[in-house]
Amino acid sequence: MTRVRVLIVPVLLTALTWAAFIGDRAPGTSAARDGFPLDDAWIHMVYARSLAREGGFHYNPGVPEAGMTSPLWVIALAPVHLITHDDRAAVMGAKILSLVSGMVSVAALGLLAFELGESAPVAVAVATLAALDPALTFARTSGMEPALFTALVLLALTFACRGRALAAALCCGLGVLARPEGVLVAPALAFLLATAKPRLTIARGAAAAALAAL
Repeated sequence: MTRVRVLIVPVLLTALTWAAFIGDRAPGTSAARDGFPLDDAWIHMVYARSLAREGGFHYNPGVPEAGMTSPLWVIALAPVHLITHDDRAAVMGAKILSLVSGMVSVAALGLLAFELGESAPVAVAVATLAALDPALTFARTSGMEPALFTALVLLALTFACRGRALAAALCCGLGVLARPEGVLVAPALAFLLATAKPRLTIARGAAAAALAAL
């Protein structure tokens, strides 16, 4: 609990930087609030809408397709389209999901620092840097899956450092559904799981990593 408490400030800073970006009217438009910077975000929204209203991955109504790069993000966005049929509200819903994912990733980064033996000031510092980083803030407002993917990878590594093989494998497996390159994390998990606890053998660690890859 103490570790979580010291990370509250970086997590709140994550929300503040997100709000500052969303509320920026320097260009004289509401694009940061009402739109997406990349067309991929709109593609995911179309698939999420079809999943919510038609029950399948469709880009064109009634035609099953698998053109999205992040199935997990599409699934996460689907409830937004069940809640609202307003496009602007749906866009904000996607941005809020990105924010929540970003807040989890900042907290997970701090917890990972603790697991690696760092002190509380160091853990808070790295989490704060992540909260204030402009590129990561952009990702958290993009309505895309990078923040979700980052959170899952960091959680997988944190659980692996604790020797919690199933939790690490689950997060890694979900990470692969968020971004296909998440499969590259599996070897690192195998190593961490094999060394986290003396009783956890390399074979068991590799098996958990293979489960994540599957």
